Amino acid sequence: MNYIETLIAFCGIILLVSLIITTVNQMIISLFNLRGRNLKWGLKLLFNEIKPEVSATIDLAVNKILKYPLISKTKYRLAPVIRLEELNKLIVKFSKLAVSDQITEKELKYFKSLVLIKKEITDWFDNAGDRMSERFALYSRYITIGVAAILAISFQMDSIYIFKSILKDQELKNALIIQAESLLENQSGLTEQWNLYQVSLDSLGKEMDMEYYSPIPVFSSKASAESWLITQLQISGKNADSLLVRFNNLSASINRERLIYLDEQLSSLRAKLLNTMPELFTMKYGWNMNEWLLSKYFGILISIILLSLGAPFWFNALKNLVNLRSKVMQSEEKERTERRQTTN
Repeated sequence: MNYIETLIAFCGIILLVSLIITTVNQMIISLFNLRGRNLKWGLKLLFNEIKPEVSATIDLAVNKILKYPLISKTKYRLAPVIRLEELNKLIVKFSKLAVSDQITEKELKYFKSLVLIKKEITDWFDNAGDRMSERFALYSRYITIGVAAILAISFQMDSIYIFKSILKDQELKNALIIQAESLLENQSGLTEQWNLYQVSLDSLGKEMDMEYYSPIPVFSSKASAESWLITQLQISGKNADSLLVRFNNLSASINRERLIYLDEQLSSLRAKLLNTMPELFTMKYGWNMNEWLLSKYFGILISIILLSLGAPFWFNALKNLVNLRSKVMQSEEKERTERRQTTN
């Protein structure tokens, strides 16, 4: 039981830091618009394979598509997602423009050539999407490993030392187990796959007491959610304009509430991490690495590997350990009861 409880406490620490890493990961992805950059890479790959052209021309064409106001938040930022219908519409739209400051003759000629191969673009779009997903997942993994390495080295996070410290200190172990169980209780709020527009449409349906004619899907953009809603309202004959305004207001309100909730959860995680650091993240030898023991290097390397597994992995591991602890406790209680009955 002692080792199971030590593992629970240890997993709680790793999970806590993993959640911080997940937050930093998302901040980096958002700050550098990695989703938009990845989408740009995918579209350039798609266009170049189907209709080869000078790299600079393809680059400018893709930029025009991904910075179009109706799919991008600002004209300076690449859109993170685009649907096939939106892509085809924009290709046709740009092909009909006149040469001006906004589009050069070479770009216009390239868009007109893309119109002629819309079928090939449609046929290969999903394949390009698969390549983009694989590439984005790989780069996200690299960021996670990089952030894990920075945190583990900065805090001198020696997993071997941490495990031994928890094993010897029952009071610390009990405090960490309580913290770990608290993290499990908040798991849904911290890791659930959440889609703003899906939740907003569900709330709108309940508020207006109306039923949709098909299940609400997961949307990649606000435009696709509005398009789906308009189709549903046309079937039912309801006023689309007023309900679209209400949908936008609900989306903004729900998003604010969600951000406030996440900020509270992350503030709590930061506080717990700061309370734990003085006792577990030892800096006994400071930054004089010549005095570090080999076990410390090995312990930090183990921490980097464990943190790289990600928060979802540690949530599952922690849940399984807590369930195992409960079963062991029940088994021990049953044995004690049987012994008392035998003695009596």
